[in-house]
Amino acid sequence: MLTQRPGNELAAASLRLQRSCGLRIGELLDLELDCVHEVPDHGSWLKIPLGKLETERMVPLDEEILALIDHIIEIRCHGRPMPHPRYRRSAQFLFTHHGRRLSQRAVRDELDRAAEAGR
Repeated sequence: MLTQRPGNELAAASLRLQRSCGLRIGELLDLELDCVHEVPDHGSWLKIPLGKLETERMVPLDEEILALIDHIIEIRCHGRPMPHPRYRRSAQFLFTHHGRRLSQRAVRDELDRAAEAGR
């Protein structure tokens, strides 16, 4: 019998957001708390920061994804602002865990765990 490893709830939520919005892992982890923007008469949009291609973009959000982002905000570790790796200004990142930014390794480990559980 295969014993299931405990998951990282924040990393699992990050994978759902990544898949739903078509984000690269770096774009995902660079999201800040103020990444959701309301556009009058056009709904809610996720502002994706500068990424690999040096462009910003906006992705429309439905109610399910808005609820997921609200859940992420509830379970993330609140902490002090950290220097943004690209801009060096202080930033409140969406994905923080134990006072640090969620790492690419944590997201990949959660993906591996989910794949293992699905076998």
